[in-house]
Amino acid sequence: MEQSEESPPYGKPDGKQPFLTKDGVYLGKRRFQSEIAATRRRSFLGRRGERLTQWAFDQVKTLVGEGYVLDLACGNGRHLPGLLAVTPRVLAADISLPMLLSAKSLPGASSQALGFFRLDAEKLPFRDNAFDVVFCARFFHHLPSAPLRAAILAEMFRVASRGVVLTFKSKHSYEGMTKRLKSRLFGRPLAWYYIDSRETARTALAHGWRVTREMASAPIVGSNRVVVMEPNR
Repeated sequence: MEQSEESPPYGKPDGKQPFLTKDGVYLGKRRFQSEIAATRRRSFLGRRGERLTQWAFDQVKTLVGEGYVLDLACGNGRHLPGLLAVTPRVLAADISLPMLLSAKSLPGASSQALGFFRLDAEKLPFRDNAFDVVFCARFFHHLPSAPLRAAILAEMFRVASRGVVLTFKSKHSYEGMTKRLKSRLFGRPLAWYYIDSRETARTALAHGWRVTREMASAPIVGSNRVVVMEPNR
């Protein structure tokens, strides 16, 4: 696992763009690199998202067979046990060294997973089609712009041969609409970014992929979404 150099300061959001520093780097990227509270973050699946997350694991199982999975932005390993139940061929990756160490400390994780790799999601250090499936959960709501999300998705498409399973918070949900309305009315920055599902579909099509299945945590009300994307054959 790559060793961390001296971590840069977090930076401060400019007020209008949450998670965006004044030099244009999104705040999450700065913060995650020097995250020291990884062990205090929830390392289990919440009851509200358990059904949705299990559905996501089932999609990985359908796609991967006996192949390889990249758990991109794995954080403290919250989803690692579920992925390892599907296949032992899982590589956990994150930009945060403390998060990776927390994930590695989970019971059985270090002996079962292929490894733990520190990397930047914007430029994955893997060859084309290196994995059968890329799984990415609870990451995209930290990304402040459509071009950034598209660039990271493009990298995911490049290194995956069979499918990408992605979670995000939907813009067209009760939670998404009310949070954005309150943000405008009271001038408070959003805690995270809500994404239009059509944006993800357009990015997939631009790279020769398509959305084949999707699921919401709750119709209309729930903001959490899982989309499965596969290459056009």
